[in-house]
Amino acid sequence: MQNKQAYSPEVVRRIIWAIIVDTRSYFDDIKLADDFVEQGQYLQFPVSTLEGEFIAIKHGIKIQRHNFPAEWAMPDPYQGQQGYYPGKGGGGGYHIPPGTPSGPPTPWVPPPGGVKPPLTPYNWRPANWEETRHPKIQAMMEPLLSKYRGRCSVSSILTEGGKRFDSLPRLEAYPNGVCWLHSIASCPYGAQCSYAGGHIPKGTLTDAQADEVVAALQSGVTAMVTRPSSPTRQRTRCGGRGRGAGAATPPAPPPA
Repeated sequence: MQNKQAYSPEVVRRIIWAIIVDTRSYFDDIKLADDFVEQGQYLQFPVSTLEGEFIAIKHGIKIQRHNFPAEWAMPDPYQGQQGYYPGKGGGGGYHIPPGTPSGPPTPWVPPPGGVKPPLTPYNWRPANWEETRHPKIQAMMEPLLSKYRGRCSVSSILTEGGKRFDSLPRLEAYPNGVCWLHSIASCPYGAQCSYAGGHIPKGTLTDAQADEVVAALQSGVTAMVTRPSSPTRQRTRCGGRGRGAGAATPPAPPPA
């Protein structure tokens, strides 16, 4: 530690908070076997966010994080008027850099009635998102996509509702199959999807066809949204063999 005087209690608290936030972010990005199969060389592994904070940690500079708790930012109550912190248990004290706030901290006042403010819904939409889904499908899927952070599986939704892929409508305009993942959420494979020709453009799906999709998926979506989340439950990913294979309706059989 090159400059012990720079490490005031608040600086240390900010370092600890940065480590806590980084740990949560790093270990929350769980990779399953399906992730390696589906994404292959495009798989992105967790990355620490502390790399840009090494200089601040080394030199005792305050790390500025927008979510740093206000309670932790309060000055240390043991700070003296001259910026000197006495050591505890007979140990030596140390001075802090000039300009650091002094005085006892303001007590934290809980929200009235103990009611927590509502959380902002998770924005699962990828960058450069363009909404192409039918409004009825969009309204049905939004709670599920917000809960599972944009992750969903057409086959899992159908299974939850006791349905099969043949419960979804067959569209004559797409004889080679439809990528229903694109129609209900977002297909991560784009033009490389096995059913890229079945990416239904905006405004193409009729109200009657959207009603059939909602009828096939609504029970499964409701079951997944209302089910309590479990940290030990494996997350399901879209697709199966190949890119987008598990999220599409198989081609219609040729006419007899």
